[in-house]
This record gives sequence, C-alpha cells and structure tokens, in this order.
Amino acid sequence: MHIAIIGAGMAGASAAAHLRPHHQVSVFDKARGPGGRMTTRRSGDGGIDLGAQYFTAHDPDFTAQVHEWQRQGHVSSWGQAIVAREGDRWRTSSNQPRFVGSPRMHAPVRALLADTPLLNGHRITQTAREAGGWRLESEAHGSHPQAFDAVLFTLPLPQLRELAPALPESWWPAWSSIDMPPCWAVHVQWAEVAPEAWDGAFVNDPLVAWIGAHANKTGRSAASWALHWSEAASREHLEATPADITERSRAWLLAQGWPQPQLLQAHRWRYARVAGTAPQLAYHDRALGLAVAGDWLAGGRVEGAWLSGRAAALALMNGNSP
Repeated sequence: MHIAIIGAGMAGASAAAHLRPHHQVSVFDKARGPGGRMTTRRSGDGGIDLGAQYFTAHDPDFTAQVHEWQRQGHVSSWGQAIVAREGDRWRTSSNQPRFVGSPRMHAPVRALLADTPLLNGHRITQTAREAGGWRLESEAHGSHPQAFDAVLFTLPLPQLRELAPALPESWWPAWSSIDMPPCWAVHVQWAEVAPEAWDGAFVNDPLVAWIGAHANKTGRSAASWALHWSEAASREHLEATPADITERSRAWLLAQGWPQPQLLQAHRWRYARVAGTAPQLAYHDRALGLAVAGDWLAGGRVEGAWLSGRAAALALMNGNSP
C-alpha cells in the first residue's frame, strides 16, 4: 500500500518507521520541520525547548527504543535536579529517569523519519476518497498528484472533525471525555545563567506550572529557560497577545526575586496537554482506509505518542483494529 501520514510528530514518525519496511509511506506536515510539540527553537547560542521539556519511558518496548536512541546519540539523560513547590517549600521531585533529544528535542523524531519522504510546509486542508484512492489538498500546494490507499491522521483531536469528516461516527463517543488544554510557553533568557541549582521546577503557581533550565541540555542555549503557564491561566488568556503574555511573565519572574530577563518570547500551544484517555491506542477502519493515532489516545506524553503510532501501523499492516 501507499499510505499518507498527516502529522510529523512522534506518533506519525513512529507509525512511519514501523510501516516503512512493508509499505510505501509519505508524511505531510504543516511546519517547516518534523517534531510537533517536540520542537527546539533556534536561539543565538543554541536552542530552546518550548514544547516537551523531557520524556520518560515505562513501557518495555519504548524503553528499548529509548536505549537504542541513546546508543545512536539521538537521546541523552537529563534532569538530575528537578524540584516541586508545595506551599512555601521546595522538595525534590521523583528521581525517575528523564530523557531529552540530542542535540535537539526532535532528534529521535528525525531518526524515525530518516528514510521516509517528508513533505514539510504542507498544511492539509481537505481529504477526499475517490475511485483511485484518497486525495489530499494542501493550502500552499493544491492537490497532491498521488492517490493513497490509506490515510493515517496524527493530528490533535480538535482538528480531526474538520479535516477528517469521513471518520466513522462510532469512534467519536469514545473520545468525548478527552480534552486538549492550551499552554502559553515563554522563552526566558538572562544575560548569564540564572542563579538556580536545579534543572527544572514544577512551580504549581496559579500563573506558572513549570520553569526549566537548558544549561545541562546538549545543544541548547545555556542562559535560556522555558516557562510554561498553568492550564487555568492559559485558558483564561488564550487570545491574549504574545506581548501581554511576556509582560505578565516578566512581572511574575521579578516577583519571585529573579533578575530582569534580557529576552522574553511567547509561543501559544493551542492544543498542548492531554486530559483523559481512550479505550484504544489507535483506531483503524479497513474498509475506509482510515486510521487515527496520537498521544491524546494514550494519555499524552512522548511515550504515548510512540505507542499509539506503532499501534496504528500494526493495525494498517494487519488489516484490523488494534
């Protein structure tokens, strides 16, 4: 089969890597490069992770994959000093192994997509099934010349209804309890490394949920930190301007007693976190030639995305639902 995968995040990359030995695969993504929320934005002296800050591994198969990425140099251990605030006190967070992509967060995604045709800058706006197979329309490139035997969607749940109207109606009730709250992420840069001994902190503040250093991440900007707003604050200020978000973040940092930042830049993730789970890791309809995968089917996180992408690939290869 020739299979189109829409979305080049971890779920799409995992599916592509598992499908590629057996079928022809093409991956489409609206961004300039792969990774999705596993992205590292370029900075003057390195990079800044504004999406996923790290990932963990619990499933034996994903753990084995992470170890292989480590062996290949795509992943490194991180986060020896993670703290969490409880009231006025700080405590050491769990000492579970944490990992980051190296030298950029999207490195393992790129590794999975190494031999797969990847069409960046292709924002798919329409999918339609014709006699010759599935046809895809993109915003900037029009109709793709190739028809596909099957399409795998790895988009955030809120975007599916508009782009994939042909999905079986029986799937939607299973997803009704899943929510994907937003998150404002802010790149904070000081003139020199901020005076904190820890790598990251779960702040548990009404405005800020997390702030993490990049000094101990390979290839990142040593003086840069990532600040994530809380779910409640991100929802409340969802349509605020980036300038408003940066100024509110500046005021918060100064109120904590930190020095004046040299630079602040805000990025809105409209669909950032995942609340709720689904009964299956992936969904597949053989008759329609459609499948769905994504971290939101597996409780979020990088590991969930990898597992969901693999489940979708196996369903497509076996011709059954996972």
